[in-house]
Amino acid sequence: MSSPSLTDLEKNAELVSRSRILSERVAQHNRRMKAEEQALGADIDTLYRELQSRLRDHGENHHGEEEHNQLMLARKIYQGQGPGGDLRIMSSATKRTPILLKALLGKETAGVLIRFDQRLKLKQEYFRFRHQAALIFTIVPLILACGLWRASQMEATGEQGSFSPPLWVATQAYAAWLVYFYVSLALRENILVMNGSDIRSWWIQHHYIMVVFTLVLITLPTESKAFKVFSEKFIYFNVMQGLIMMFQNRYQVSLPFISTLFSLKQ
Repeated sequence: MSSPSLTDLEKNAELVSRSRILSERVAQHNRRMKAEEQALGADIDTLYRELQSRLRDHGENHHGEEEHNQLMLARKIYQGQGPGGDLRIMSSATKRTPILLKALLGKETAGVLIRFDQRLKLKQEYFRFRHQAALIFTIVPLILACGLWRASQMEATGEQGSFSPPLWVATQAYAAWLVYFYVSLALRENILVMNGSDIRSWWIQHHYIMVVFTLVLITLPTESKAFKVFSEKFIYFNVMQGLIMMFQNRYQVSLPFISTLFSLKQ
């Protein structure tokens, strides 16, 4: 076997050199980002303490309206109505890891995105997921409802055969998908909250309740009367809820863009 030419050796050496240079640049970038993030976090913590102190002082001494407006504007910028988005995500005084993320991913989960465009894409992906899930949320129970209506017609007329067994199995499969849907939704919303989204805690908590609720439904025996009676109401309810979700998504998807435009204008 012939030995590699000098030109090949030089090219390989050049690749090694370029790899080392790029690796060192990445290491420098990481060190610089870490130092800058720590400095920004310290400045934001100081701003938070001063802002809280000024707000308390203003509430006790009742200063003029102009000073009140300035304090409210400062708080709004701190909470996300400035060009840099929500400053709380970089503050050690207000940053907290949600319980669900700690339980599933560990307490050292780093779910905060520094760049504003990345946070916006994260929110867009959340709404995309909700929109796709709303279609399943509506269409599948609608099909099941039609199946239940047909099964009741067959039972009333005494026709041979039964739709009921496959319908109950399909209902349990749909309930299993709901568990995935609510867990995924809660995870996404917790990460959005860590990145400055204003999602109420009760909204996320009701997803936890729905996870437990659907798990109980899955464990019920399909031949029991309670399962059959409850499943019918559950299917019809989900048809209506899916339709509401579709209208809700259409309204909520416009809010981040309105907030972004307002922040850029400010």
